[in-house]
Amino acid sequence: MSRGRLCPKGSASLQLTTGDARQYQACGTGGRSARTGKIWDLDTAMDMIADRVIAGRRDGWQWEVDGARTRRTLGFASLGGATLDNEENYLIKKLFTGAGRDPDRESGPYIDTPRPSPVWGPASAAAGATNFPRDLVNSDCILSEGSNMAECHPVAFQWVMEAKARGATLIHVDPRFTRTSAVADLYLPIRAGADIAFVAGLINYVLSSGRYFKDYVLPTRTRPRS
Repeated sequence: MSRGRLCPKGSASLQLTTGDARQYQACGTGGRSARTGKIWDLDTAMDMIADRVIAGRRDGWQWEVDGARTRRTLGFASLGGATLDNEENYLIKKLFTGAGRDPDRESGPYIDTPRPSPVWGPASAAAGATNFPRDLVNSDCILSEGSNMAECHPVAFQWVMEAKARGATLIHVDPRFTRTSAVADLYLPIRAGADIAFVAGLINYVLSSGRYFKDYVLPTRTRPRS
């Protein structure tokens, strides 16, 4: 699928641990900007974090809630990101559920994926997206909203460009003008925060004008048998 190309995230992963620009000090802002914050060496910062985790667990401990046994703490939480690898996520999970008994863990997939799942499930019997980027080359029209795909996902974007080369229309919806906007056939610079209104308007237009594939959107059990 990638034709041997490596995405920016993959090619830059090594720099997270070996790059010359890696920070070996911790900055505590104390409510101020990072430039005016206090700098600590890593050993001092780790001791401070450990002290705060222990205090947070102790001060936020709940033996029970409304008569139900919980044995948990709400004194601290974890917010992860896409740069965490499997090993780091495993250790975070063990720390927060084993030692910390803390249910508050959030990451990109936790926030992004559950929202489309109720749609993907009934439509395809799968909890995740069923398409793969290479199939974009077969599209006649591609709508990209809120994503700078040309820069953030260039390996997958090669298929978008090939679709354009064979005559497909690329529409980019984003408050910012990016490299994706530059190659789009139609750029729609909506106001920040107006994406839901934009999509709702699209849905309303499609439904009111009957411009949808009825047999596809009907539940499986009500589709006519071939």
